[in-house]
Amino acid sequence: SELSERVKSQATETLSRFCEKRTRLHVQDKVRVGFSFHGDSVLLFKESPCLQDPAQDAYTPIAKFRFNHDKTWSLFYSDQSSKWHLHESVKPSRRLYIC
Repeated sequence: SELSERVKSQATETLSRFCEKRTRLHVQDKVRVGFSFHGDSVLLFKESPCLQDPAQDAYTPIAKFRFNHDKTWSLFYSDQSSKWHLHESVKPSRRLYIC
């Protein structure tokens, strides 16, 4: 299911601040941290030039946040096979909070 506009707006505000802090000014034209919405989830990623072809961008997933039916956010991590797993040491939270 899709996120409501209110939830999407709150997530955008939180993640935009996080990405701005994590994208260093001296390399922002080459490396940036970004996010994109996919249904009830938000994917946090790093974008940088591909090593084999610097004209192409490589996207590296950092984390995925899923908005659950009980209106909490769950954190997922990606393994080497690009499969997502629930980060069990981080409890679901009503607020999307990123350090």
